[in-house]
Amino acid sequence: MTTQDQLTRINALLNNPGIDALGKNELEKFAQELTAQLRREIATSTHKVKPTETITRMLKTVIQNRNSNRATQGAWLDENGRQCTCDGFRAFRLKEALPLPVLAPDVKPLEISKIFEPALQESTVSLPLPSKDELKTFIALDRASNGRKKAPLYDFGDGLPAVNALYLLDLLNVLPDAKAYIGAEM
Repeated sequence: MTTQDQLTRINALLNNPGIDALGKNELEKFAQELTAQLRREIATSTHKVKPTETITRMLKTVIQNRNSNRATQGAWLDENGRQCTCDGFRAFRLKEALPLPVLAPDVKPLEISKIFEPALQESTVSLPLPSKDELKTFIALDRASNGRKKAPLYDFGDGLPAVNALYLLDLLNVLPDAKAYIGAEM
């Protein structure tokens, strides 16, 4: 049983209305210790996810969904020779192509430049991105508290957007030096 699994069970017990005050106090202390241990484990992990693995996993999910748009079921090259992928929620446009499944020849690719270009022109406020370790810790703690079915939301702060933390982690796995921006009207 992993530390995250243990913390999930402790959090479930803490939400039990039948627990007495002394038991709740001890479980809260244990939950704090497990939280600290989980943070240490994530900080010392050396597992590196490769960009190819991340995008392949994204495309595999799209391909398995029979109702998905065929134009999101593989990679393609745009007019500038950049490799593009999109699952309908997130898109990657890479200067160096990865070994990925490609779109069927009879499928017209999405014009993601219509999304990227206006966004690049309107984006003026820089968002500080968390490190991968911070984000992994956030995701693990959120899942321990809320379960795996609910997507963890990473909130950039007051007046700033919140995003799917799993998608943000995928971004950092594919583009570790990524920068994030929002429009000035946020």
